[in-house]
Amino acid sequence: MSIASLLSTKIVRAASIADAAFDAVVLVGSQESVTQFGAIKQVSAIAPVVDNFLKLHNGAFHSTSLVQVDSSVVPSGRLILAGTGHVSRDYDDVRRYQAAARKGIEL
Repeated sequence: MSIASLLSTKIVRAASIADAAFDAVVLVGSQESVTQFGAIKQVSAIAPVVDNFLKLHNGAFHSTSLVQVDSSVVPSGRLILAGTGHVSRDYDDVRRYQAAARKGIEL
């Protein structure tokens, strides 16, 4: 079963997080990947917001959170941080990212 079959609207990948056509940005990641967000051109503008949020909410990458972002960075002002939990164990795989993305979209 694909995630598209569960939704009433089509999901598309935006070219930029500053695209006003979308009502939120969903960022899927793990605690291990948070240090790389600043180096990724497409999400570097929200890296400081994610860093500050994680300082307040230490376990945020084990859940799904709605984070307020300045509308000059993300026009909707909404960032959905969808955490995968730990992904460094031998039995972790892409399903952790799939589950986190699904939770982020549902939020």
